[in-house]
Amino acid sequence: MILDEAGAWLEEILPDLIERGHVPAASVAILSDGQMVGAAAGVLNNDTGVEATAAWLVQIGSITKVWTATLVMQLVDEGLLDLDAPVQTVLTDFVLGDGDAGSEITPRQLVRSTVPAGWPLPPRICWASHGRTSRAA
Repeated sequence: MILDEAGAWLEEILPDLIERGHVPAASVAILSDGQMVGAAAGVLNNDTGVEATAAWLVQIGSITKVWTATLVMQLVDEGLLDLDAPVQTVLTDFVLGDGDAGSEITPRQLVRSTVPAGWPLPPRICWASHGRTSRAA
């Protein structure tokens, strides 16, 4: 019930927020206990006038960096993560292309997009899991 009320509230205030923010559109979603509610307002394209809807897929761009850094810092605040300990202390499958280098990089360096002194830029970061490897540049 509270989630439905939050969705209705978002639908009510979102048009005013995009007008005040001078942005063409916005989309918001709330996930709670496995249930989701979403709202959207504005236009996706000023030329065509296509309206934004909660079902429309949009590119989220670099906002995931802020979200991830926020979650990392919450773990630090709770004493569950040391920013300066090697990432491999919590992500045991974390490896880098040259093997031992993965044991050097820390959460602080990942959040700040920095690498240890003497490393080539940018490092290729790989997570090996269950026989598959995914890469991020």
